[in-house]
Amino acid sequence: MKERACKTCRRIIKAQVCPTCKTYTLSYDYDGLVIINDYQNSQIAEKLNINENGKYALKVR
Repeated sequence: MKERACKTCRRIIKAQVCPTCKTYTLSYDYDGLVIINDYQNSQIAEKLNINENGKYALKVR
């Protein structure tokens, strides 16, 4: 199954529903990738407003 990015929180997942924000608005069309392993100590996660570890897209269309 191909990975999709949530249009709301930009998390990259394989599921039908985003586990982070519980929405169905997912897209196969996204650019960039950032992996957050420790969001509490990550300046990148803070800058991107990410509050959970995981894979995130930089831009979702």
